Amino acid sequence: MSARTTKVEQKIRVAGILMLLGIAVEAATLARIHPLTFMAFATVGLLFFAAGIVTFLLSLLEVGPSE
Repeated sequence: MSARTTKVEQKIRVAGILMLLGIAVEAATLARIHPLTFMAFATVGLLFFAAGIVTFLLSLLEVGPSE
């Protein structure tokens, strides 16, 4: 295993971090029952999660077909 990571590995790592942040926000908002917590769940949490998914998919497209 090399000590250096490629650009694709770095982007996948960023995607994973964004998805974990989204899950953390969603888990934190489930602890309270309040209308604003649902708004945080639906906006902040899902935006982090969606950004992670989009980043992951774009990093896969950047690799291209194997030769």
